[in-house]
Amino acid sequence: MSTKIETLDRIMASARKVFAVTGLKRATMTGIAEDAGVTKQLLYHYYQSKNDLFSAVLNQQSETILSALGNHEFQSGDPAFALRAILELAFDQYKNDPYLPALAQEAIAFHNEVGPEDGRFAALAPALNEKMAALIQRGIDTGKFKSNIDPNLFSGLAILVTLGGFYNSYMLSSLLGFDTRSEEGAGLWRSFAIDFLLNSIRIAKD
Repeated sequence: MSTKIETLDRIMASARKVFAVTGLKRATMTGIAEDAGVTKQLLYHYYQSKNDLFSAVLNQQSETILSALGNHEFQSGDPAFALRAILELAFDQYKNDPYLPALAQEAIAFHNEVGPEDGRFAALAPALNEKMAALIQRGIDTGKFKSNIDPNLFSGLAILVTLGGFYNSYMLSSLLGFDTRSEEGAGLWRSFAIDFLLNSIRIAKD
């Protein structure tokens, strides 16, 4: 017999898959329960509604992603190398997870409709941005990065540009003529986006 923790883990894994594959609006609690191998009654025992379950999935996802990024050591060593490492880590999280890009797009639509929530993303994201801003400021202070850069704004921009191939895959793929989510397309965008960001703030050597 499964323990409560094992059952909840199965529910979360199934919900994550169903929400990513079918989308939030088409997903049903019945379908998630069947995929997880539990009754619909048990599912409603833990989560009052589909939106509650989706919020729980987003919280778990945010905790995993942002904790990994926030715990990454990038406050020492060469600032440009450290910034590249954190952006590559962020990109690879999306590239290596088949459900994450779709869930991120569903999350944007969800928050646009119901409004912002006080979830784990809202709690953890500012700390990550603060660490990245401190890294950029260190690059400015040591003469590695241009002094006219706003570290806070640039750190937010860097994440958006790096992950743009996933968040805006349809628009970018249509403009560029290749699928930014394919193996080759993702590699091209990863290399170009991160190189572009670093070159835009790095002080060129004579």
